Amino acid sequence: MGKRHRQQWPPSESKGSDFLRGKSMDPHRRQLLQTSLSAPVLGLAGQALAEAAEPRSRNKALVKAYIEATDRGDIAAVEALVSPEVKWWIVSRGDFDRATIMAINRRRFDQAISRKSSILGMAAQDDRVAVEYETATVENGEPIFIVYHHLFQVRDNHIVSVREWTDPRARPPRFKVSQAVPPGLDPWPAARPDDIDEAKTRAVAEAFLAPGPTNLARELTAPGFRWWVNGRGYDDMFDFFAKLMPKMAAMGPPVSPVRYSKVISGMTVEGDRASVLINTDVIYPTYDYINRFHCVAIVRGGKIIEMHEHTDRNASIKAGFPEI
Repeated sequence: MGKRHRQQWPPSESKGSDFLRGKSMDPHRRQLLQTSLSAPVLGLAGQALAEAAEPRSRNKALVKAYIEATDRGDIAAVEALVSPEVKWWIVSRGDFDRATIMAINRRRFDQAISRKSSILGMAAQDDRVAVEYETATVENGEPIFIVYHHLFQVRDNHIVSVREWTDPRARPPRFKVSQAVPPGLDPWPAARPDDIDEAKTRAVAEAFLAPGPTNLARELTAPGFRWWVNGRGYDDMFDFFAKLMPKMAAMGPPVSPVRYSKVISGMTVEGDRASVLINTDVIYPTYDYINRFHCVAIVRGGKIIEMHEHTDRNASIKAGFPEI
């Protein structure tokens, strides 16, 4: 077989993101970010703010009840929480109607299987609840930890839509230790009130993850920044990409895509936490690359202290991206 041409990535004229080139953000992008961060927060105040928080608490309580029911294997409780018209999507698999997803749930939430879930983080906004949680269970007689990131939509005290992420590979390596914090490191301390500004959380997350040559800029990360990827765990983002680029170069000369699209399709923000939906759709001359991300950016004091990347890793494997 002939030598395979590598895809141009990122597929733009930039020849790579700023964090690889060590350059700062372009002045126009920087001004947009600074304007967003310095603008007054136009949210509700006083009693109105308290009223706005109440649906958040109610919707999060419903989602927690769902997770607790799955731990118990209480399918009747699960069915009572899920709308008859629910739309359910699972990464790397697609859409399911209620009858199909309930059949799946009866199998995977078997009462005979020990499960204990812990909430890693939640962000609720309007009718949406984005929740990361880790389930400790047993597989082949050994304890394992499975990390999920779901986006729930709640209406009339029922779950009406779910987008579900876990590692989609056929035989993913299961985590043998909890992913609540990197092994050997302490959890982040509780945020001070002046560390958190939802307008900053949204603006910084969008600047870090938005399409374009300035995404993943180092200057938006705090000292001690942590990066986590489903199926991999905690790693050094910048070291990872520094190792990836030479491997991609060895695959052959770059090939420009026929079509390229990367968009932020939704964001759920609460406090210092932003859960961001990203759709990437790239068509190359001989194959395509479609990936759906649900990333978490945790922002303190205007900097990202941690990012979790929930992604369709099957898409990377199919596209021929080298493993690091």
